[in-house]
Amino acid sequence: MGNGKSDLALPLSDLEDYGRRLRSLKTRMNHTKKLFESHKDDIGDGSV
Repeated sequence: MGNGKSDLALPLSDLEDYGRRLRSLKTRMNHTKKLFESHKDDIGDGSV
């Protein structure tokens, strides 16, 4: 542990891959949100 290297060090390529996956997930979630918003009138407000 005293060798001066952080235990939290990650290869840059792993971080880039993680960033791509996060962007892909964000894009899919935004698409889902837009889909629900476009059907809001059909779904209604849920009141009885």
